[in-house]
Order: sequence, then structure tokens, then C-alpha cells
Amino acid sequence: MRLDEIELGTDIYWKGREGDSGVDGRKEKARDGTPLIWEQSIGLQEFDLTGGSNYGTLTYAQIKAIMAMAIPGATYNLEYDSGTTPVRFRTWEQPIIEYEPIGDREVLLDTDICRNIKIKLMGA
Repeated sequence: MRLDEIELGTDIYWKGREGDSGVDGRKEKARDGTPLIWEQSIGLQEFDLTGGSNYGTLTYAQIKAIMAMAIPGATYNLEYDSGTTPVRFRTWEQPIIEYEPIGDREVLLDTDICRNIKIKLMGA
């Protein structure tokens, strides 16, 4: 997986990618019992790229590079499963990337490993 120029490895995954149709629908009954169905396209999907406690880790240098990408109106290419999807960060949901450093120190080094990754994105 790759987010523009940042290699994310193969263990971070697109959470909730499967099973979403991209359509929002409602079914109600009219007073006479006739079903009323309303449907529309959801539009741009929100999703997370995630890693766990023992897989999908990133270095602190990668974390900093991802955080630097969150600028107003910017879009990026996400390469995933032999395809490319334009994405942007959900900047209204701070922090845009959540992580937990494995080592407990006040000042992280670029080589420190971080786990429990959650990168908040949406289609662009």
C-alpha cells in the first residue's frame, strides 16, 4: 500500500472496504401499507487505514510525513490492491492520524516504531 510517495507496507488495511454498496436507502410504509423506497448515492466514502498492536506498524518518520500531508484541499493517490483511489484527509476529525509509540519516551526518534495506526481518509 502506498499513500502518494509514502510506502505504508502490506499489513495496514482499508477498514470497512468490503460490503459497502455506496447507496443509502430507506423503506417506509404508506398508510395503506404500500412500501415506499427512497435511495441515493452516498457519494464520497469515509474510511480508515488501520494497523494493530502487532501488525501494520509505521516509523515515526512515516507518521510525521503523513501528518505533513494534511493541508487544506490537498488530494493524494492511494495505491491499494492493484488499484489507485484519489483520497483526502478528514481534517475535521483531529488528529488525522492516531498511533501509539512502542517505546515510552518524551521525544520520539524518526526510527521509533508506532503501532495501533489509524489514518482518517475519505474519497476525493
